[in-house]
Amino acid sequence: IELFTGGYSGTNHRVVCDGKIVFYYKADVPEWSEMNKRVFFPSKKKWVKFWCFIDSVVLQWSLEYLNSDVCDGTQWELIINTGKVQMKYFGSNAFPKNFEEFLKTVSANLIGGLKIY
Repeated sequence: IELFTGGYSGTNHRVVCDGKIVFYYKADVPEWSEMNKRVFFPSKKKWVKFWCFIDSVVLQWSLEYLNSDVCDGTQWELIINTGKVQMKYFGSNAFPKNFEEFLKTVSANLIGGLKIY
């Protein structure tokens, strides 16, 4: 899983995980370094909750969400790459209706409750 959300005029968040370890980055510009990295080890129970949300909600999303009426805003990208599923979702100033719920699920289950929404 790789998740990015942010833009030029705000805080950028990046979550990268392999199913066991989660790396979380937060920066004012989309430049990721060891200086702004935190590491998390979610429990098996938290991983199950996260994957249930992915299976029941995220896999139903469209692949792109675009609002071309906004020049500088928020972009996001979610890449899911497992042995069974390979999906890439993208948005620019537009989001699936349950995107905030997704971010809250990531926050609660993968990055120790840090707010990314």
